[in-house]
Amino acid sequence: MTPFRKLAYTACALLAAALPLAAHAQGKIEKPKVSIAVGGKSGFYYLPLTIAERLNYFKEEGLDVEIVSFRAAPQILPAVATGDVQVSGSAVGKR
Repeated sequence: MTPFRKLAYTACALLAAALPLAAHAQGKIEKPKVSIAVGGKSGFYYLPLTIAERLNYFKEEGLDVEIVSFRAAPQILPAVATGDVQVSGSAVGKR
């Protein structure tokens, strides 16, 4: 599996996991609002997510997706814990 395809699958899996939570939280299914936190949206790692947003794929499916970019991945956990965002698309690991 190519790295690009792996990233695309990861982005789709994160979005699929967040949709039921967002629909339940808002009490309506028509157009759920989903906030996805990422650690630096301009990074190559988030290219599939950015492409889907720019080509309006989320809107075509009736989704209201907001991608929230944080400067560093450690800032994301508090945002998820407080409910400011529904899902995190960041990976933190040792190098």
